[in-house]
Amino acid sequence: MKNDNDIKNLLIVDGDNYSRQIMEEFAKKLIKYAKISKNGDIIILDNSLSPDNKLKIAFVLRFIAHTFDNNIPETITLKELANLLSERLEAVGSRLSQIMKKENFAKKVKKGVYLVQYFVIDKFITDLENKEHSIGSGKKRTIKSGSKRKDKAVTGVGKDILELLVNNNFFKTPKTIKEACEKLKEETRFHNPKVVDMTIRKTFVNSKKILKRIPNPDKGKAKWLYVNR
Repeated sequence: MKNDNDIKNLLIVDGDNYSRQIMEEFAKKLIKYAKISKNGDIIILDNSLSPDNKLKIAFVLRFIAHTFDNNIPETITLKELANLLSERLEAVGSRLSQIMKKENFAKKVKKGVYLVQYFVIDKFITDLENKEHSIGSGKKRTIKSGSKRKDKAVTGVGKDILELLVNNNFFKTPKTIKEACEKLKEETRFHNPKVVDMTIRKTFVNSKKILKRIPNPDKGKAKWLYVNR
């Protein structure tokens, strides 16, 4: 009988308390990446996050925070997301549409208002942690003298290429410089094609060795294509 009661207690739980416990566990894992203010504003702590992950964290934090404080809405608006990413509404709307289409990450509650799908939260946080561990476990490069060398953080054009293209697997298939520039324009980042070309070659091919350059088999105007190593 005692064993039956133990199983019963494990199986049947208080729904509200159980949900709150799960949200607390999620919150513990997310607070190193971002936090949320009492009025619902998202505060990103890890600026190395890709724009897509910043957007997803905003969705998840709103949902979790609402569990603890009903005054914080569980939904988030397109305008709030645009302010968070410092991007135009059209660009964020396009980004959000892709995420919803590919990952079913959120649903539209009404015009301009969205809510995260509860069932994606656990996987998102797990993927976020796995990515961090993967980066952290990489070998540190050293120069010939044996002292550790720190890679310089990319800025300007390089930062846009890293966050908007490389981190979003844009170069999973070979791309031309023209295609890269067009994708950046979709994200409201307008750069001189020659500067983009030089940055990709010097920073991501030669220095960081994230991409490689291959001949264009189509023999069009673009002589070279760029793809993940």
